[in-house]
Amino acid sequence: MDYLPWHQNNWDRITMQFIVRRNPHALLLYGASGLGKRVFAESLSSLLLCQAPMKNKHCGRCRGCVLKQAGTHPDLRHVRPESSRQIKIDQIRELNRWSVQTSQQGGYKIAIIYPSEQMNVQSANAFLKVLEEPPPQTLFILVADKVLSILPTVRSRCQSLLFSVPKHTEALQWLKSQHDHTDNLAQLLIQSGGAPLEVSKLLNGDYIRLRNDVAQNMLALLSRKTNALEKAANLQKYQPIDVLKVLESFVSKAIRLSMVKEEKNISSQDEDDAPSRLLASLEVTALFQFRDQLLKAVRYLSGNSNPNPLLLIEAIFVNLSRAQIRN
Repeated sequence: MDYLPWHQNNWDRITMQFIVRRNPHALLLYGASGLGKRVFAESLSSLLLCQAPMKNKHCGRCRGCVLKQAGTHPDLRHVRPESSRQIKIDQIRELNRWSVQTSQQGGYKIAIIYPSEQMNVQSANAFLKVLEEPPPQTLFILVADKVLSILPTVRSRCQSLLFSVPKHTEALQWLKSQHDHTDNLAQLLIQSGGAPLEVSKLLNGDYIRLRNDVAQNMLALLSRKTNALEKAANLQKYQPIDVLKVLESFVSKAIRLSMVKEEKNISSQDEDDAPSRLLASLEVTALFQFRDQLLKAVRYLSGNSNPNPLLLIEAIFVNLSRAQIRN
């Protein structure tokens, strides 16, 4: 995949550095999740490993391009967390040994580390050693959603490149070009914080089925027809963070419904969601508390504390089952 439309300024900036031979030895690509930082990293590696680039793009036909497309290029490494959700010191030591070897194809050696904030203290310190004396013709590309979680001494030895949320119209246009189902894209984009790839992930991951399942379990819970723990357990087959985002979308709409006098004042882009309309009958203060609880749970799951996702969702459902209906 080529870099994305909202990457153009960053792409022009970095490729110009290579044209004038002011090559960085380490790049830190950072910004919110869902903006395509890994896509950018892969596009840049494709360009640098290409043996016959044309106008700042890889040719797609040379030996370097063929090897990369096959996932067998010997001068490209990907470093990802192991089962513990951490990038361990042994992985970095192996990367360091590889980085000082001669390029097998005679060009760049490139390592993409994602998410780089998952390096623990030991692995980050081991990586720092190779950054202090970077091997020639070697580029380390660190990709991070939470840049402040990276060791400051590592950050200071990288050239940082911020990826910002694209304009709403630009992101929406791209999403419409990628998906046949376009009825709810604007609302999903807002719910995803303006991150287009987060929307794509939801749609490609059977978002409609997830939303319907969450809705059915919430309706049963709000109707006092079942217990909270049972309803939370029903949703374990989905990614916990996706469940939380859908729950937050229902609660946010309920807040909007409760703040207006007539339903016709609600944006025409909003769906006729039964859970939101039932939630809107609860006390407004309780709705804001639920939303805060949901947002905190999302932050916990996105961080490094490794919480139990089921317990987080159970706690939310228990509080929801105890909420009082407005008089």
